[in-house]
Amino acid sequence: MDVPFASSGAMTRMHYSLVRKVEEAPSPGVADQLLQEEARAMQHELSQPGLSQRRCKECLIMIMYCAMATTFGSLGHSVIESALPHAVTLAESGGTIQNKRIGYLFCAQMMPAAHELQLMLVNTLRKDLENPDIPHICIALDSLCESPNGLVIPAVQSRLYDLLSHSSTNVRRRALLTYKTLSQAEPTLITQISTKLYKRMGDEDVSVAVAAILASLALVKADESMKEQVSVKLNTLFRDTQRHPHDNPSRHFLLVLLFALRGVGLATQNLNLLTGMIRTTQKSSRDLLCECFRILRDNDFRQQLSSLYTFLSCLECLSPALWAGTTPEIPAVLEAWEVERVMQLLYSLDPLIRRKTLSILNQVDQNIVVNYYQQILQTVPDSSHGSAGAVTRLLEIVEVQTVSDGEAYAREVKELFRILEGPPLSPTQHVSEEAVQIILTHIMSGDDSYRMNCATALLTAIAEPEVHAGPTLIVLVSALAVEYAGSVSVSPVDIMRGLGSLLKNCSAAVQDACLLAMLRLSALCEDVPKDVVEQVSNAKNQGGRYVKRRCDQFLALSTQRSVITQIVRSAYSSSLPDFLMALQEHEGRQSQSTPHSPSRVPTPVSSPPKSESRKLSPKLRYKAYELPPSTPPKRSHLATPRHSPNMTIERSPLRRPGLIETLSNTVSPGELALAAGSDQLEISTSSSQVLDDISSRMDLIAFDTPTAPDEYQLNMSSEDLDFEATWDSLSDTSGARGWCSILMEGVLRILQQSLEGYRLQVIAVDYPPFLGELKILITDGSTSHALVRLKESEEDSCLWRMRCADAGLRTRLKRLFADEEGA
Repeated sequence: MDVPFASSGAMTRMHYSLVRKVEEAPSPGVADQLLQEEARAMQHELSQPGLSQRRCKECLIMIMYCAMATTFGSLGHSVIESALPHAVTLAESGGTIQNKRIGYLFCAQMMPAAHELQLMLVNTLRKDLENPDIPHICIALDSLCESPNGLVIPAVQSRLYDLLSHSSTNVRRRALLTYKTLSQAEPTLITQISTKLYKRMGDEDVSVAVAAILASLALVKADESMKEQVSVKLNTLFRDTQRHPHDNPSRHFLLVLLFALRGVGLATQNLNLLTGMIRTTQKSSRDLLCECFRILRDNDFRQQLSSLYTFLSCLECLSPALWAGTTPEIPAVLEAWEVERVMQLLYSLDPLIRRKTLSILNQVDQNIVVNYYQQILQTVPDSSHGSAGAVTRLLEIVEVQTVSDGEAYAREVKELFRILEGPPLSPTQHVSEEAVQIILTHIMSGDDSYRMNCATALLTAIAEPEVHAGPTLIVLVSALAVEYAGSVSVSPVDIMRGLGSLLKNCSAAVQDACLLAMLRLSALCEDVPKDVVEQVSNAKNQGGRYVKRRCDQFLALSTQRSVITQIVRSAYSSSLPDFLMALQEHEGRQSQSTPHSPSRVPTPVSSPPKSESRKLSPKLRYKAYELPPSTPPKRSHLATPRHSPNMTIERSPLRRPGLIETLSNTVSPGELALAAGSDQLEISTSSSQVLDDISSRMDLIAFDTPTAPDEYQLNMSSEDLDFEATWDSLSDTSGARGWCSILMEGVLRILQQSLEGYRLQVIAVDYPPFLGELKILITDGSTSHALVRLKESEEDSCLWRMRCADAGLRTRLKRLFADEEGA
């Protein structure tokens, strides 16, 4: 830090010196040690009698800085606990506003909601709210907004109501925002001030009016019956701002008002005013323009998109009669070159632009889209189902043409692939991976009725007496059959017969998907028909080793209805990948209970991680994986997992399927005791011995899940070992890190011995992700889980990193690691 003290913003020379030391520390561990030492020094100083308020404030600031700057862990419970009484005292009796602010800030940041000192803090807040001095009132309101607590409401409720009419605009604004914040804990609180809230919407101060508008949305959220009344008030306010432009309302006020109108609805009589606002703001204020179209469309609209996307989104909101010249009364607005430019957007590389353009042209004239569809079909080569780009564009057109009709979408998809993959079916045909992903994603994005109609139409087609389906449609139906066979009107037996009749002419990859779906369907059938058994037997006689094993699996389990039903129930969801995972787990348990040679271990097939709500169907990849390069094993602590003949060692299910490693390394006594001492520990490793011949590698199937949305939520079990995705899905605030004075093997042993009732799964250091680090997934079989990464140093110690969504388990792990740090 090259900034001098006078320009640094540091509170004291001591603060400035500590920041310099931390920034110049040679490693994060050294920096944390400096922070820990400084925090303990401040703790000691706070314990001294006769401490001045100024020095108390400086100590609290130093402790807050240390707590927030610590990289690998926390300062410790004792440091914060010893500082909290001083913070409460400073908030109550601080001689200056700055002192009180530091006291309140420390409590808001460091004090737990259920702490015993909260009652004293409530009394302090009440006294400051009743203080006639405006700065005291404001600082108390700020503290309530920053750290809302339902316990404080009875003590401050009456005073808060009076502050809504305070002469100071700063107080009125903060009082409104305080009501908005506290209503999260007590929704009925804000319903008691509706009259004053409406009055404050027209406050002479813009900041107070904005706060009132935002609080009105909280009012609607607390009581849905108030929505109509709030809508009337907001529409009246909008009408006044447009009819009296000389008042010149601020842009921020208009943005907030338009945002609120999106939530409660714009009155019909205000549409003309909104149109006028669009005309006046289209050149001067793009953000206001976007908000106007958000109201028209009542849909999410991203402000930071390109101007082209903005143009298309706005055009899509308008009726074609207003600009396309579809009626003789209103001439066309766009000139010929502009229409040509819009048509060219059909060939854009951006799928969002293409979809917007298709939607607009379909509104203008459906024949335009139909002709474009036929034009693409004519360019598809007769020898195959066409390039991925052509298939993607065709499916985009089908989505636009069928809109929200699931049955129509299924019908068009069947017709499309009848043309692209028409009979005869042959093993040389390949699955269109992009088409499977697009179709399943689109189906899963619809509502329940849409998904059911679409699935019924596709499953009916496969259950017809003479089935005509290509490989892409077969895989698609296999995935849908697993999820919807028990819900649609089509008989599971008929679906099984339809899939079985297609086995003989399919490639090995498609046969695998069919057999898995048929095995799942057998749980819904009283008996498997003889013709289906004969079809599977014929496929076994004609198939390679991989297909033979899958056929044997079907023939064995399909007659054991109770077993297959139990496998179905143990799956995390009804999807095909999760059914496959449950099937693998069953085989794993069987292989553990029955001795076998390594060559008889079932070939694992990968499966994706399970999300909290599976809205996206899995993407199917149908290309053989390359054999792993032959490299000498690394010799480090747990670098190359080793096992005894009775140990179950399996690779993370997201890595190369169909491969098992032959392990012949010597087992150290410590590692053997660690592995064999408990059935909680599973060592995940890679595979290097091919169980199949090279031709059967093309039979392998990998199931991957498409990318999930931003607002994605974690809910994994220990069997789903996509470690990197799980790690990234957890925020930094749920983690910690530090140093242990023992090796990784010792840390792993301590975790195994200390976490009774939890299950540990490990990915070795020389396998991805995070090469060079030992990866550990800790779970209790439900929702409590943690992810730990260990990296060994050259000084017989290791760096640990941990992320955990469960607060209780996170605290427990921190204590375990803290004990080892001091060992």
